[in-house]
Amino acid sequence: MSYNDETGILAEKIIEKKLTDQFSRADIQLFGGNNPGYDIKMTNEERTLYIEVKSTKNRWAEEDILLSKKQYEKAKEEGDSFWLIVVEKVKSETDYVEITVIKNPLQHFIHLQLDHGWKEFGEEL
Repeated sequence: MSYNDETGILAEKIIEKKLTDQFSRADIQLFGGNNPGYDIKMTNEERTLYIEVKSTKNRWAEEDILLSKKQYEKAKEEGDSFWLIVVEKVKSETDYVEITVIKNPLQHFIHLQLDHGWKEFGEEL
């Protein structure tokens, strides 16, 4: 298992526990990294939230957070019911630095940045 997989699983468990503590009457389902579009589904009397959990090895300022196409599509589909939660510097279920919640992250979307990986989709002129 890679470091990213390990920190991702730890971050998901951290968030599952925090949500369970904060929203004790909600039904919280942890699907994990292989679920397309989101990791956690939280339902209470008022609404259902779809939550994508991301983790970093370092501070977030030192690394990027990426959404997959399925995660982007789910965020677009769910709007205010989609949360992106970032857990920074994950070392264990109790050793992390900071948690940031971004509700409806696509509402803040202002540009698309293409990294070098996009080159493979191009053609020579």
